[in-house]
Amino acid sequence: MSDRPEPTQPAGDRTSDAAADAAPGTAPDTAPDPAADNASDTTDDAAAVATDDAAAGSASDSASDKASPSIGGKLTAIVLGLTAAVTLMLFAFLTPQYNSGAENLPLSISGPDEAVSQITEMLDQQQPGAFEFTTVEDEAAAEAAVADRDSVGAIALSDQGAMFYAASGAGQPYVQMLSGIAQGLQAQGLPVDMQDVAPTTDYDPAASGLTGLALPLAFGGVISAAALSIVFKKRYGVRIIGFLAFSALAGLAIGAMLQFGYGTVDANYWATSGVLALGIAATSLFVIGLQALFGYAGLGIGALITILIANPLSGLTAGPDWLPSPWGTIGQFLPIGAAGDATRSVAFFDGAAILQPILVMLGWVVLGIALIGVAAARGRRTVAEDATDSQDAEGSEGSERSEAAWSAENSEPAGAAASAEGADNTEVAASAMASESAESTESTGDTGDTGDTKA
Repeated sequence: MSDRPEPTQPAGDRTSDAAADAAPGTAPDTAPDPAADNASDTTDDAAAVATDDAAAGSASDSASDKASPSIGGKLTAIVLGLTAAVTLMLFAFLTPQYNSGAENLPLSISGPDEAVSQITEMLDQQQPGAFEFTTVEDEAAAEAAVADRDSVGAIALSDQGAMFYAASGAGQPYVQMLSGIAQGLQAQGLPVDMQDVAPTTDYDPAASGLTGLALPLAFGGVISAAALSIVFKKRYGVRIIGFLAFSALAGLAIGAMLQFGYGTVDANYWATSGVLALGIAATSLFVIGLQALFGYAGLGIGALITILIANPLSGLTAGPDWLPSPWGTIGQFLPIGAAGDATRSVAFFDGAAILQPILVMLGWVVLGIALIGVAAARGRRTVAEDATDSQDAEGSEGSERSEAAWSAENSEPAGAAASAEGADNTEVAASAMASESAESTESTGDTGDTGDTKA
């Protein structure tokens, strides 16, 4: 029997087997799945976003429901508004009808002081408060006061009698009043003569055509504003061009009808047509401005002011002085009243006292342009704010997408990191075991050599 020991498995082989057993084969089995983790994270994020959107939408709907008025509130507002409009319309039409008449009518008188005192006292007794007397120097001044539209009539007293000056173009009621006073003085034995310094035409002695101006001036302005506003919603420049063209053509058409059709006026056709065109433009542009600023409610407001208020207070039938105070004065500062007053000046007084109505109509034109300018500026500001909000929203969304993409590309999933770390640890362990095996083998080889030598 030999004493040589049985061969044993080299340490290197044992190390190799241990390394093989410890090889990174089990790491994938226990490491987390990156794809699964990413899918789970994405699902959680989407759910959170959906929850936030649902909450925001619910809050927005709740706020909208609270902000919007109830049906009952809307119905009440409409009913009350229509009732007020009808009441105001009736008041505007009936007040001039029941309260019009002679009140503080401007009347100029010239002559000897004693004669002037006697005539004024007599007229105050006969018609208290009907006249507001103004003493002028002489007969020429009395006539000029009527021709310049400073007075509705004048009386020039002298030793030979009395001279009455009237103006049919100012309105028939004044002529009738002065005729009645003249007949009374003549009945007392005073010689009286009467002169019309602004006569109407033989075809229309009552100037009835001027009474019909109220409807085309009011309705023409409102209907043109409505048509242009509905067809050209946000094109304010087109609206202005349209109303200018319509006003010019309508002024020419109405002027032709009054002068050549019915013979109401017999003056400069172009001047009469120009005044009428300016009156339509003042009404139309004002209503267009209201619609541009307040929407369809602006059309209602414009119609209320022009048709229901400006029309009955215009004084087209008998002149503004015949209307009760202060409604006659107020009516002259509205577009229709100013247009009618300017038409009387051009048609019967050779343009006397036309400056004020022209300035009034131009003022309404400027107001309409200003309203359109405010509406256009507000529209541009709204568009700019919407564009800024849209750009901010797109920029924020793009930033969030960029951050998400950067994170997805540059961040390692936890499972992959753990797997890589496990693999590194396994490689380190295998390297260490291989080193130990090499040292053990070298030591065993040295021992074998010693044994052989001894043997």
